Amino acid sequence: MKYSNTGTENNTVSISCFGSVENSNDFRFLEEFLEEGHSVVLNMTEVDYINSCGFGAMVEETMNFSDSDCTLSITGLPPGIRKTLAVLGGEELLSYID
Repeated sequence: MKYSNTGTENNTVSISCFGSVENSNDFRFLEEFLEEGHSVVLNMTEVDYINSCGFGAMVEETMNFSDSDCTLSITGLPPGIRKTLAVLGGEELLSYID
């Protein structure tokens, strides 16, 4: 997966993600923002695939942010991917912005 920081407003960083999420390390870059106390919104409009490792990494990072009183939110997730993640419990485990 590739990503691009698209700006910061009110202590919330916006990041656009591109490509496939297939690795448990794909979201390690978020730790930098977490250490700085920023919340993050991931725009995943351009993500075309997420496997189980990628889903697990998203859940793990969401929990890390929650533990630190910051939020990790997801927006723009393509409907087919969101539906698949819902079957895996994504609606309860991830924070979506519609």
